[in-house]
Amino acid sequence: MRVILILILVLSLQGKVTTAKIKLEEIPVVDVLYNSCIEHLREREGFRTKPYKCPAGRLTIGYGSKAKQLKNVNEQQADSLLRLDFNKAINKVSKEFIHFDCNKVYALAMLVHNVGFKNFKYNKDGTHSDLYLQLKDNRKPINWLKFNRIGNKKNKRLIKSRNYEYRIFYLEISTRYNK
Repeated sequence: MRVILILILVLSLQGKVTTAKIKLEEIPVVDVLYNSCIEHLREREGFRTKPYKCPAGRLTIGYGSKAKQLKNVNEQQADSLLRLDFNKAINKVSKEFIHFDCNKVYALAMLVHNVGFKNFKYNKDGTHSDLYLQLKDNRKPINWLKFNRIGNKKNKRLIKSRNYEYRIFYLEISTRYNK
């Protein structure tokens, strides 16, 4: 029953309704949540076959991955790059916050995927960010939504993403991320 409720919650977070007939008890909650996060990242980033400059000025390709020396990618390659990038973000977050359940790790990994780990952890002056300190001290992360700007201008897509991540962060599941 708990898995069904979580699946419904994750799907409702995405604004999707499904009528798929599957045995939900056979799907690990962590997999459902992971795939939901990947789908959200795909939608947020959009797909591009050729390198482009993201709003931060970095050369990216596919679903927001660093272009490196790639000239073009197909959707399957872009999906693999996205999963690789997201898994790297998960590893960084899980090492920094070993006491977090997987939903908190995934939510933070989505934020880190977007803003970068250094921008999440540090302010421009080199001090720790308020959000990082709040999370390290097990306080409510009230500064989560401040990562919603491109330059000095608020961005509706980033506001939507931060709200989605914040809701994932507060899902009621107790599954530790142990990889």
